[in-house]
Amino acid sequence: MTMARFGSLVLIGFALIAPVRAELLHDWYIGAGLGWDYAKKVRFEDSNAGLEYDQHVPQPLLAVGARLGDSWRMELEGAILESVPEILYSASAGIEVDPDDHDMVEASNVMVNVLRDFTTGVAWRPYIGLGVGMTKLDFRLSDRVVDLAVLQRPRIDIVDDQDTALAYQIIAGFTVPLTRRLDLAADYRYWKAPSTDLKDVLGNDLDISHTVQSAWLHLRYHAPNRGVLPSPAPRHKWKEGFYFETQVGGGFADDADVDNTLVTIDAFDFGPVTTFALGYSSRQRWLFELEGAYRKNGVDVVDFRPFQGEDSASGKVKAKSLMANIVYRFAPGSSIRPKFGLGVGMVDASFNIDQLGVCEFLVCGEEERRAKLIDDDDKAYALQAIVGVDVAVSPRVTFTAGMRYWATSKFSMSFPDGAPFKTSLAASSVQVG
Repeated sequence: MTMARFGSLVLIGFALIAPVRAELLHDWYIGAGLGWDYAKKVRFEDSNAGLEYDQHVPQPLLAVGARLGDSWRMELEGAILESVPEILYSASAGIEVDPDDHDMVEASNVMVNVLRDFTTGVAWRPYIGLGVGMTKLDFRLSDRVVDLAVLQRPRIDIVDDQDTALAYQIIAGFTVPLTRRLDLAADYRYWKAPSTDLKDVLGNDLDISHTVQSAWLHLRYHAPNRGVLPSPAPRHKWKEGFYFETQVGGGFADDADVDNTLVTIDAFDFGPVTTFALGYSSRQRWLFELEGAYRKNGVDVVDFRPFQGEDSASGKVKAKSLMANIVYRFAPGSSIRPKFGLGVGMVDASFNIDQLGVCEFLVCGEEERRAKLIDDDDKAYALQAIVGVDVAVSPRVTFTAGMRYWATSKFSMSFPDGAPFKTSLAASSVQVG
């Protein structure tokens, strides 16, 4: 089915919703969003190879929707999901391909979403949803240019093809009304194109699936007096005194360069983040808190540019931190309070990374072995910036959500052969609690 045919069917479907089509003109909304995504590793069964991706941010999304009663919504959504290929690797087949900046896997989507809102608390609305639609998948993969004194090689195409395929997504998130017509939403999405009909440059079929996990922030504008709440968010008297807060979420770790070497720890997996804080609320606006956090990200690729290129890897980077945060909350008296904060503290991090292939000078053998690359830990300083919102659920319970950017100073570690090195960590996370 082509994208044009699918778009026609969507328009016909909206027109056939006879019992509610008059209300759609009064209950409409439009929305725009930005997302952070991570694509799941692709397996090529014929060659026993796997393609690793790096994270890619940000991604755009536009949607037009309508409310169907008090609890249901329908959306027509367009979004782009871009994924950056990092390495195509198979030891058994002697394959190691290092893509360059030309390469990209881009999914341009048109989806129809059906979403269910739940009435919970006084000023926020959780929701779940299911979407189905079409994607145009543009798959470009090549082996990199080699421009060395002893070796010259042009860029070599491996796959450069497109396909239009069926896709679906599962959605879970929450909405926070800012005014009667404007609201902010955040959600997690699991998106998949289960079967694509692609060919490599030699004409061989590549029947692969493409899966992306993503986190999104949305801003929605509603028709007059038709937001999530029938009136502006209710007022709420925030209590002063001590509080306990716990949050969970996911983190996207930045690539980590190893100082004074050509090594980069690359293609971190999307990993869990958990925080616990004991704080004190002062004068309705200021929060002072002591926060403990745990972060973990898997490692898929290590980059040894320019001589060896990228090698597949496995392992984890774990970090435990203790931070002192100061947070300022806006809009005193409102049940919805945006906030901004800064934190400083200490982090204890451990790096345990194995290099899965040793392919020097672009030559791979079948006897490649697992080699320990890093197995060490150290302490460093850490800073973080916090942007979020607190929403009153009851007089004593608050729902909180936000984003954090967290970065460390240099860790001093050693390779297994005793050679010293320094590196640092940085990550963006989306959390709720």
